[in-house]
Amino acid sequence: MFPDNPMTHYSLQQTIYSMFLKNMFPGYGVSYVALVWIHPETGQFRQIPIDIDFWGGVVRDIFEGMRENDVLEKAYNIMNS
Repeated sequence: MFPDNPMTHYSLQQTIYSMFLKNMFPGYGVSYVALVWIHPETGQFRQIPIDIDFWGGVVRDIFEGMRENDVLEKAYNIMNS
């Protein structure tokens, strides 16, 4: 579905974290999400934006698929059997 690379992982993680924050603090929103890439030798940095609108739909689809297929319940049962 998506490439298995760090940018995909970070995009999913940051989107889930943003959704979590929005649920924890109703009335607030998230307007900008980015990775900050810092060069280890020079300290220079650049921001790599993450399109939260796009990734938000992806995350919702993933969780909906997991819900429809009882993935979390099955994983819980496997871990506790």
